[in-house]
Amino acid sequence: MKDRYEEQLRVFKEQTEAWKTRVEEIRKTWKEFSDRIKAKAHLAATLDAYARAFDWGVFNRGSWVVSPDVSGSMSKPLGSNLRYVDVAGMFAGFFSVGLERVTILPFDTEVHPYALGREASVLKHVRAIGKLCGGGTYLESPIKEMIRRDIRVDNALFITDTEEWGEGWLGYWKQYRRRNPHARAFLLRLDSYRTQCFPPDEAEALGIHQIFGWSDAVVDYMRLALETTPLSSEKPLSSNWIIPQTS
Repeated sequence: MKDRYEEQLRVFKEQTEAWKTRVEEIRKTWKEFSDRIKAKAHLAATLDAYARAFDWGVFNRGSWVVSPDVSGSMSKPLGSNLRYVDVAGMFAGFFSVGLERVTILPFDTEVHPYALGREASVLKHVRAIGKLCGGGTYLESPIKEMIRRDIRVDNALFITDTEEWGEGWLGYWKQYRRRNPHARAFLLRLDSYRTQCFPPDEAEALGIHQIFGWSDAVVDYMRLALETTPLSSEKPLSSNWIIPQTS
């Protein structure tokens, strides 16, 4: 009798300890989730105010496509409180608020319809982009859509995580440039590692700017590129720009 009681007590203690551990794990996970949500909301609110006060003059000399990657890999963490897709959504929202002529083309293996416009807050854009996250990656898909719909813009910003743009993307960009020879592409890889960027001479000839890493310096570099490169020019500012990694 005593042995059975002690065995039941031991099992009860083990179950209690296991439950305490699980509760602590849930509490920790919730805190991390809550911190991430707060951090995302704070950054988005700051960007919203910045976008509405920003001098968009040189950016609004031309028309734009902004194309964030929303494939499954974009759900990976970028720093302690953000995911790649959150940062892509912040850039998309920032430019959507400020640019007068912009088309947003979120993509994974295809381009997704996107209804939000410049009247929406940056946070609304972040949430909308985040909800699309999932699926494979086909980096050519936004350019194929631009060709299919005959979307002719002066500038296009493509945002991804650690993916390579590669020869497939380049082939479609060359095709697009045959229709629209003065278009410029800004390729923003949110990680800061240059593993297979296009050779500078080829990038310059095709109006391609390659940016590695993310921070507010991205916008500064883009402004400088726009100020120093007329739309009719085939000799842009240095085509590689490395942004220090931001947590």
